[in-house]
Amino acid sequence: MILLKKEEAVGTIVLNRPKALNPVNQKTAQEISAALEELRADENIRSVILTGAGKAFSAGGDIREIENFNPQEATRFRDFMLAIKKMILDIRNTPKPVITSVNGLAYGVGFSLALAGDIVLASEAASFCQVFVKIGLVPDGGSTFFLPRLIGFARAFPLVFSGDPISAQEALGLGLISKVFAPDRLEEETMALAKKLAQGPTRAMGLAKELMYAGMERTLVEQLTEEANVQSLCRLTRDHQEGLRAFHEKRAPEFEGR
Repeated sequence: MILLKKEEAVGTIVLNRPKALNPVNQKTAQEISAALEELRADENIRSVILTGAGKAFSAGGDIREIENFNPQEATRFRDFMLAIKKMILDIRNTPKPVITSVNGLAYGVGFSLALAGDIVLASEAASFCQVFVKIGLVPDGGSTFFLPRLIGFARAFPLVFSGDPISAQEALGLGLISKVFAPDRLEEETMALAKKLAQGPTRAMGLAKELMYAGMERTLVEQLTEEANVQSLCRLTRDHQEGLRAFHEKRAPEFEGR
């Protein structure tokens, strides 16, 4: 269902059912979670890319699998949804930068999967669609959480209620994604960014990631307190000490992610 590749300090997870447009089923979600667990544990990996093979990032949930769930067997379908939940949370909880590189269609849960990344890059050929309404379902994979927070209700509801696709440029204009590249440049640009991030103080990046996501649910007072706690921890890291030395020695720092 997926491929896991490691190049230098970058781990890449590829949804690998290109002929079917990389649909997400329970096994795919479980394999992505397992790959993320492996990459979290590998100290040599300091940034992560999630992308799709072929012409799609992911066309959404695997309709064939979903149709095989008997409506009377609610537990089996809920197990599938809980695997989706775990996959999304595993992306968010990975203490390393995660780039989602959207090379084509990102529909349904594929859209949600793209939004789960810390940085979302896309090809000019990519398109995004909250297609759930077309088959009488509600958005899942975290889209009902991500969309209102990223673009507000006034822009989120039309996407959800219409089920109409938007282009990569429209997604960029809405603030859903970070950058758009020509199709033949996306892979190279994604890897370049991933390698750049991997050379940084990834321990601090992981803590910043945790702070920013948790901060969406905290008050300002609570967030300032947590910033003080985490900054005190960062002061003890090897990367902070290296950063100070490099500053005084007027050279580029050589961070280790520790």
